[in-house]
Amino acid sequence: MVLCLLAVACEEAKESTRDAGAAVKEAGPVAEPATPRPGMIPSDVAAHAHDWPLPNGDYDNTRASAASAIDSSNVDELREAWRLPLGTKSGPFGYVTANPLIAGDSVYVQDMQSTVYCVDRETGVKRWTHEDDATTVGPNGTALGWGRLYAGIGDTGIVALAANSGEELWRFEPPLVKSEGVDIQPIVFGGSVFVATVPASLRGLYSGGSRGLLFALDAVDGSEQWRFDTVASDDLWGDPIANAGGGAWYPPLIDPERGMTYWGTGNPAPFPGVKDAPNGTSRPGDNLYTSSLVALSLTGGSLAWYHQERAHDLFDWDFQNSPMRVRADAERGLPDLVIGSGKTGTVVAVAADSGKLVWRSEVGEHQNDKLDALPLDAWTTVLPGALGGVLTATAYADGVVYVPIVDMPTDYSGSDFLPDLANARGAISALDARDGMLLWNTELPAPAYGSVLVVNDLLLTSDGNGRVYALAREDGRILWHYDAPGGINAPLAVAGDLLLIPVGVSASLLIALRLPPGD
Repeated sequence: MVLCLLAVACEEAKESTRDAGAAVKEAGPVAEPATPRPGMIPSDVAAHAHDWPLPNGDYDNTRASAASAIDSSNVDELREAWRLPLGTKSGPFGYVTANPLIAGDSVYVQDMQSTVYCVDRETGVKRWTHEDDATTVGPNGTALGWGRLYAGIGDTGIVALAANSGEELWRFEPPLVKSEGVDIQPIVFGGSVFVATVPASLRGLYSGGSRGLLFALDAVDGSEQWRFDTVASDDLWGDPIANAGGGAWYPPLIDPERGMTYWGTGNPAPFPGVKDAPNGTSRPGDNLYTSSLVALSLTGGSLAWYHQERAHDLFDWDFQNSPMRVRADAERGLPDLVIGSGKTGTVVAVAADSGKLVWRSEVGEHQNDKLDALPLDAWTTVLPGALGGVLTATAYADGVVYVPIVDMPTDYSGSDFLPDLANARGAISALDARDGMLLWNTELPAPAYGSVLVVNDLLLTSDGNGRVYALAREDGRILWHYDAPGGINAPLAVAGDLLLIPVGVSASLLIALRLPPGD
């Protein structure tokens, strides 16, 4: 999901049961936050809706801000306001992968060591930290709701903190087997915290028998409200010893009007296969619900519909990004849509009510990506590649979908793969939300690992070399750039006159840029 493919510890955790009981550990007494109200936007999220109080800015996951003071007339006046040093321990994908949150006079961020920071928005001075010293595969991050802050504990669970002090309220640590881990930035709506597992953690990657579960937790006490198994097979598609898959890496789209949540799911494994069972032959069939969009009821987690973007995937192609909502707009000729994207190198629009495909667009480079089998004794170069495609979240505003792209050639055989990290490149594309047609494309010299963000007439993004870009939304022209002191593989956040840049490759810090007074 992020910068580079590094070695991950492969020691497997001991087998445990999936009994939902005893998953929550209570902490000592603290000041009681506000009481969640089912069906309601958390009061602190609503109060700071013009800031960046949610992982993707809003519940539609549009990553768009019209309330910021930053635009094309003054972006070149941004200057560094403060720097916050983050953790000294790197995960497999760097020091920080989380999207910072901005709410009122506070900024919240989490590093890959699982330390949560609350800092003063104006000065960057730390107000409190909560330390677990638990490194994670990531991504991770914080969620705000009802006076609480929710964050990952390494890759073993979720902790609830008092937002004003960092004092611990409870922990949710579900039983995990094999390589399963909690690698997601939570999101809060009403009385629920939404999280998930994936078959990857510091205990291993896609070990056989691992599967991904989607959870709704009670925001007050962390008890499980519902779960959904993204593997639609009791025996893991025929071989529970070899196979794994599913889960969610990024927070869902919340649609309170329909009473729905929409999730992007991970790929199946082994990929592309193993010598004794090449080309995924240990897992015949489509391997539902991997590499899919799934629509689940908000209150009970029942499946309403699914769209599988890649059946029986061989290439490690999650359809993982947070789904994004396009609201009906008669003037622009738009129905209610859900936009999905992922490492498939595709962006799709489906009908929000039914999941019926409206359009599909291929973005970036594609080569040999339609193959359903690979030779055992030769290498085949495939694009987007194992860490390519649409690796991070899209953005939307005014009838246009903005897409960050990674072109990373990967050589595959029927049982192995080798990404070409050195020759990876990036681009940003703009698509018409009505039909998916390409409006413009801007190439970048390095992979677009930092997602995209709409602010007024600008599109902001960053790349793996540490350069932050401001592009003109109308045509993709690069209008401004800023060079950070390290690579960037976490999303930017913006509010008012402030732009936050998480730097997590070869450096570990959060940088705040600000417009000068009077702008």
